[in-house]
Amino acid sequence: MKGVSVILTTYNGVTRGYLQQAIESVLAQSHREIELIIVNDGSTDKTKDFCEQYLSDHRISLINQENNGPAAARNTGIRHSNHGYIAFLDDDDFYEPMMIERLYREITSRPNKNTGMIYCRTRHINDKGVVIKTPLFVDSIPIYEALFYGNVLSTPSILVEKKVFDAVGTFREHLHYAEDYDLWFRISKSFGVY
Repeated sequence: MKGVSVILTTYNGVTRGYLQQAIESVLAQSHREIELIIVNDGSTDKTKDFCEQYLSDHRISLINQENNGPAAARNTGIRHSNHGYIAFLDDDDFYEPMMIERLYREITSRPNKNTGMIYCRTRHINDKGVVIKTPLFVDSIPIYEALFYGNVLSTPSILVEKKVFDAVGTFREHLHYAEDYDLWFRISKSFGVY
């Protein structure tokens, strides 16, 4: 399967002010076999109405659910995904135009057939688009070891083969924080991560 499902979770994304940029960054990807699943996690503002204007694009679906937190919202997206690879995006993040293409090309060309996840560098920017931080990029030690020192992976920088979730499970919804950190540990213990 060449397709990638991007799961964009949002809670009051219109109020936060970056949702449009997040959506548009997915639609502008150079990788064309893509679907965007927007999971509206119980927003109380106009997020639902805002997202509905994009539904004329066949690549986009919108799921509205009660507020259950990011882990539950991401799991909802995983369950509804139709492609073999999953990427995640939050409503205050955006992708560079070739990000999905580059991650997809890298994960599908790995000689190690046990590769389950790939990640890339991220940049933190302020509301004017100025880079304020480039987090540490770990490539000198196995990621499983690096995770013992802290969560060095950023959820929007990840591409995961969908079958990985069958083996290790999805996000643990009872965790109120670090649900992504927990999942990266479980994936990196059983699969190659590059």
